[in-house]
Amino acid sequence: MEKRQSFSTWLDSRMPTLRESWKKHMSEYFAPKNFNWMYYFGVLAIVTLVVQLVTGIWLLMSYQGSAEHAFASVEYIMRDVELGWIIRYAHSTGASLFFVVVYLHMFRGLVYGSYKAPRELVWVFGMTIYVALMAEAFLGYVLPWGQMSYWGGSSNHFSLWCNPCCRRRYCSMDSGRLLDIGHHSQQIHVSSCGCCPLHFGRSGGSPHNRTA
Repeated sequence: MEKRQSFSTWLDSRMPTLRESWKKHMSEYFAPKNFNWMYYFGVLAIVTLVVQLVTGIWLLMSYQGSAEHAFASVEYIMRDVELGWIIRYAHSTGASLFFVVVYLHMFRGLVYGSYKAPRELVWVFGMTIYVALMAEAFLGYVLPWGQMSYWGGSSNHFSLWCNPCCRRRYCSMDSGRLLDIGHHSQQIHVSSCGCCPLHFGRSGGSPHNRTA
């Protein structure tokens, strides 16, 4: 009589890379000797990023990206869409929480020297994500197209006069097109999400790239 094999054995025989990945990244993952609570901020940053993605996509379903209807669509989300107010507040408050967690994560990296050799690329990719997050936060601030969005966007818009390279291309535009600039946040978001796997890969790569 043939012996019945377990589900894990059956799955491993047909998908061996799954168990190898589990051992490499979870069960047998190399961790530093001085591992403490400060290392949790990286995971919390991933959690807040997922929350921002889910709530942002949900809000996008009811948002209208035009100067005439942007603010009205936000009011529609807040007043008429079921649970729209809590989703919007989760997204706006989550953005602030995201930066708090990211700054604490960067502080941990500075304290423990995570920017030093051979982990320079971890810091480079992380700072690239940070710059993209700053741009995303500003562009997302413009999207509701209220008074704070307009004047906040205008002040940053005209501050580009300090840069001669940007003066002709951006500062010659009418301020009403600031909302169009906000729509480019999707491209920046894709670029920041693209850098995340690179950041994760370098932080958990070969054993010589880990802090002992």
